[in-house]
Amino acid sequence: MSVNTLSRYSTLLILSTGLWASPALAQTGLPAAQCSRAATPTEGALCANPQLRALDAELAEAYHHALATTAKGSIRRQELIAEQRSWLQERDVCKADASCLEEEYRSRIRTLKAE
Repeated sequence: MSVNTLSRYSTLLILSTGLWASPALAQTGLPAAQCSRAATPTEGALCANPQLRALDAELAEAYHHALATTAKGSIRRQELIAEQRSWLQERDVCKADASCLEEEYRSRIRTLKAE
């Protein structure tokens, strides 16, 4: 992977899993610094739409809860991470289509909460 690909992947991971530490940021949406680096139509849509930012924060919480319930190094944890990466690719097919993104987020949130 190139450095740009890794950087973009890191930004996507932050945007979709809320790796920021502050609970306040998770409640208020994406940090401005992350939005200033939005490089794809999907990232731009997430930053521009408060409802999508809220869903992104909800998904981040659900994903981290699911991760916290799995043992480090376990097969289930590896599967969960792979599923999230796969979901990111599915989500990005929506590009900037807010209704498509909302549907993808709601579906993934339901799946994660069922874990």
